[in-house]
Amino acid sequence: MSLDDAEVPDRRVGAESLGPVTRQNRQLYLAIIVVLGGVLVIGVVGWLILAARGKPMPDGLGVILGTVAGALAAMVTDAAKK
Repeated sequence: MSLDDAEVPDRRVGAESLGPVTRQNRQLYLAIIVVLGGVLVIGVVGWLILAARGKPMPDGLGVILGTVAGALAAMVTDAAKK
């Protein structure tokens, strides 16, 4: 694979995110935050149950929890890149 094969987004098309929160997309943002929060809580509780039973945490669980926590932090922050 060379650099010529790289997929580079066209900047003229627009942003790849949902953009700022508006009245039209507020419910979508809320739904995403609730789902990510639920997954994070379920994952941490599962991790605690595994630890209480003396079993090691699977490698994938840590990756999933870190990814979900990062996505949740990105959803709730209001800082825009400048």
